[in-house]
Amino acid sequence: MERTVHSDLKHLRCWVLTAFIFWSILINGSLCLFVRNQWNNVKFIGKEIGLAAIHKDHIYRIWNARQGGVYVQISDKTPPNPYLSNLSNRDVSTTDGKKLTMVNPAYMTRQIHELEQEMNGVFTGHITSLRVVRPENKPDDWENQALRQFEHGAKEFAELTNKDGKPFMRVMSPTIVQESCLKCHAEQGYKLGDIRGGISVIVPMEETVNLFQRQFKTSALYHLLIYLIGVTGQVIFYSQSSRLRRKRAMVEEKLSSQEQHLRSIVDNISNGIAVYEVDQEGQDFQVKRINPAGMRIARLDEATDPAGRRPTELFFGFAESGLLEVFQRVAKSGSPEHCSVSSCIQKTTIGNDSKDTSFPCLEYYIYKLPTGEIVAVYEDVTSRKQARELLIRKTEEWESTFDAIPDIITLQDKDMRIIRANQATFEFFRLPPEKLLGMTCHSLFRGSDQPCAGCPGLHAISDRQKHCGGMEHKAIGKFFHVCAAPVLNPEGEFLYFVYIAHDVTDKKKLEDELFQAQKMEAIGTLAGGIAHDFNNILAAILGYTELARMELPEGSNARNDLEQVLIAGNRATELVKQILTFSRKSEHRKKPLRIYLLVKEAVKMLRSSLPSTIDIRTEIDEHSGLVLADPTSIHQIVFNLCTNAAQAIGSKQGKMEIILRQTELTASQREERPLLQLGLFIVLTVRDNGCGMDEKTMARIFDPYFTTKEQGAGTGLGLAVTHGVVEDCQGFIELESELGKGTTFHVYLPVLPEESKNMQQETDSVAQLPCGTERILFVDDEPSIVHISRAILTTLGYSVHAETESMAALEKFRQNPALYDLLVTDQTMPGLTGSELAKAVLEIRPDLPVILCTGYTAALAEKEALALGVRRYVIKPLNSTKLATLVREVLDEAKLG
Repeated sequence: MERTVHSDLKHLRCWVLTAFIFWSILINGSLCLFVRNQWNNVKFIGKEIGLAAIHKDHIYRIWNARQGGVYVQISDKTPPNPYLSNLSNRDVSTTDGKKLTMVNPAYMTRQIHELEQEMNGVFTGHITSLRVVRPENKPDDWENQALRQFEHGAKEFAELTNKDGKPFMRVMSPTIVQESCLKCHAEQGYKLGDIRGGISVIVPMEETVNLFQRQFKTSALYHLLIYLIGVTGQVIFYSQSSRLRRKRAMVEEKLSSQEQHLRSIVDNISNGIAVYEVDQEGQDFQVKRINPAGMRIARLDEATDPAGRRPTELFFGFAESGLLEVFQRVAKSGSPEHCSVSSCIQKTTIGNDSKDTSFPCLEYYIYKLPTGEIVAVYEDVTSRKQARELLIRKTEEWESTFDAIPDIITLQDKDMRIIRANQATFEFFRLPPEKLLGMTCHSLFRGSDQPCAGCPGLHAISDRQKHCGGMEHKAIGKFFHVCAAPVLNPEGEFLYFVYIAHDVTDKKKLEDELFQAQKMEAIGTLAGGIAHDFNNILAAILGYTELARMELPEGSNARNDLEQVLIAGNRATELVKQILTFSRKSEHRKKPLRIYLLVKEAVKMLRSSLPSTIDIRTEIDEHSGLVLADPTSIHQIVFNLCTNAAQAIGSKQGKMEIILRQTELTASQREERPLLQLGLFIVLTVRDNGCGMDEKTMARIFDPYFTTKEQGAGTGLGLAVTHGVVEDCQGFIELESELGKGTTFHVYLPVLPEESKNMQQETDSVAQLPCGTERILFVDDEPSIVHISRAILTTLGYSVHAETESMAALEKFRQNPALYDLLVTDQTMPGLTGSELAKAVLEIRPDLPVILCTGYTAALAEKEALALGVRRYVIKPLNSTKLATLVREVLDEAKLG
């Protein structure tokens, strides 16, 4: 192969070299021919210009001669011609006395030449004679040469010469004696038709020669460019041809390799391939080659050589199965054909023994090669046939499954017309298949001519992607989660899309309730953080107030004023508890309550605070029952609902109804709230005839910070707190409202069974504060709380060591663990938290009692604190009574072991 390529390249180089030489000769010859032609053109142009000028002079002479000469006024430039003195009429005078002289043709021609020389500054014409009369007409050497040529028959004579370094064309034409010339020249011996001289002109050729030179340079550049283009083309041709020859050699080598590769593929392919030669004009065939897979599929022994044998000899049932006829048709028409041969069993009997050989189900593809050979490609499709039967069975199973799915499933075309639906669809819409199929999705669900806005089916049709979304169908009162997924053919073309509608009406209601609960939880987290900081402020206010009250005598005005401060502070403490109740961050104290007493008490307080223009009417059932709740929470519910009702009425005359009664939930109420406990409920109804609300406002009425009041007139927390309190009591709120007619709130609280009641009422103990002499380590990061608590405990007789940094407190304790009888610590502190401090202290001294205080219950759960070994877990703020009692109880318990 390499030797052949080298020989081809050698011949190519010889050919390219020959072409290069020929091209060089051709271009150079073309340039020389061009120069020659152009130079001849230059001479021709000069000659023609000169002949034209001479021709003009001849015409002037003939005209003058025919006129017998012309007369002009005698002047310095046209004096009388002395050579015409023999003529009596040479000089004449006009009647007015002007003297005229005759100008013959020669004299006129000479005058014209002198005028041209005067005007152009170049000697352009000259008259010569064979028999010179005037000396000026004597010819020079060049003119003598021309005259000799004229005597030999030449009609003209021209030559390109240089004069003073400039090119000139000299042209001369003979002067022939005509009859008009004999008047003057007959006496010189001339006869008619004789050559008696000539007229020569000199034509300046500098511009023409310069033009020639420029054209030569341009032509030379063009020829050079064409020459270079030709050479470049030859180089490119040589390069491309050599590359193509190498490439062709590589392709031939690759084709040879591919031939071997394809032969290897044919020998290793799983399908049988057999090549046949046509015999008897397409009526019979001979095997040429069969690949190993074909031998195996046909149940032929590997040792068998099939070449040259007939297929009817090799393959059982070849003619009976119709294969021979197919081969004959393909050989005749040249059109390929598919055919199948069913499985069969060959019985072979040898003596008394018989043998059954099973042949598989085969599928043939038979075609004719351009060479006339027949190729049969066949494969064993027994397993495929079994798979097809399995597919049919699976399809039937799929259809059964499709109809068993409870969701609405439809198959829709690009026009959103239903082409197939499952049984659940027919049952849901109560339509038979002949009516439902062919309907559009939107006409079926909504009775509309237009698709729903944002329908996933439209998106699936447009972008061939899966889309899901929620769709509310108000006409049927349902909310569906729908998905539309396109089905494409192997070419990626749209066939139809699968539309699944899952009824999520109940789930949607639960999600809405969960979302509302999550919003409440989020605002609760914020409320808990505020409550923690507010607790510290209240602790300082209450503590300093109690210290000041202790130092004032009973009955003094200042003491009474401080008691009012304490009352206000305690109310603020209750407010913090309500905030924590709303946020679910505090375990408020619930107990069985007959809430009619609390409602009456709240209404009594409201009457004094609400405008007299509002008519408050009550209908309170004293036998409504017990509920498990916090008294402060019940007060908060009544106050918030009544305050909202009063604000809705405004300054106009209005009516407010407060109703408390016992009731049973309806079936629809229980269906909407399946998680509610069974039993009776107490319903508190607050109704007003105020401005009312629209649906949009009603949807957000329990959202934290949502308010319809002007900026600064409300916080938007009242009804949100009420909602949190009611849910904490395992109840719920129903709302009815209409713009311009009023609003009604129904608060449902579960009734507590009578046997579970505990009606003991707490009363404030006014006993003497307990005292002691123990040593207490008090830790809080708020300096004001540290100062107050140390002062109270010191007043009660305790020895108190106070710290505002938990790390410093731990270091003090490590120095002398036996020095302290009790640790009182705050939970939320920089450095070590209260729980971490308690854990570190108890590792050093496990028997030390610890009281953990916190203003934010989310920081640490009570169970976690007690599991650490803490004796008490209390919520701040602590007044002097609570602090004294708590300290004494923990110390006494520690002494008892």
